[in-house]
Amino acid sequence: MLELVALLNQGSDHNCGYELIELPKAETLRPALALYFESIINWKTKKPHPARDWHISLSPMPGATKDALHAVIDEWFFKTHCSPSLGDRREWVRKNAVTFVVDEILDVVGEPTLDEVHTSPPLFYECTWQDIALSSARGHWLLHFGIND
Repeated sequence: MLELVALLNQGSDHNCGYELIELPKAETLRPALALYFESIINWKTKKPHPARDWHISLSPMPGATKDALHAVIDEWFFKTHCSPSLGDRREWVRKNAVTFVVDEILDVVGEPTLDEVHTSPPLFYECTWQDIALSSARGHWLLHFGIND
């Protein structure tokens, strides 16, 4: 469903990418994120950058998990400059699509804590993006939303 909505938000001058990424196995979230970001290859040098070059920091997301996820997903699906306009008569589509995606994510990850992941990438990452880390007894994931040209 994330990929479907990303495709609906595509345009002639931009590309949308929305994905839930299972992070590499690690004891805690920070090393899992470090391993993930170290796996991203710089297209110019054909080499990865060490995690310290990404300047990774975390900030806990306030509020109930389900509400916080709903707000982030709604924003990226339907409130960006490239989002489809559904009109007031189709508000139910928007609400149901977002609720479905939130429920599917929670089915996979369980009852997670949420942290917004802030980075200062050493290479081109996206024009604009938002990364949310989800951590639970089942593991760690990165919910990534991005737009690039």
